[in-house]
Amino acid sequence: MYCKKSDNWSAVPVKVAKTYEYMQELLKRVFEMRLEDTESVHRKKQLDTNDPRRISSTIAKRPAPTIEVLLENKMPRM
Repeated sequence: MYCKKSDNWSAVPVKVAKTYEYMQELLKRVFEMRLEDTESVHRKKQLDTNDPRRISSTIAKRPAPTIEVLLENKMPRM
């Protein structure tokens, strides 16, 4: 590639188009596993005892106040 500003040539790698040759085999294996699955996809998932999602659904230390309380405490800019 030639740059007019610096008046020199530089090598630029040419990208090779991807072929995704593995996709057919991957899709085949996914469909086979899905057909052989005996349990439903929509089953309830059991959380591990050490799973952090068991601790709390939010990181807040106290419950959220009501909208009315929030609007009362809101300070105007001016």
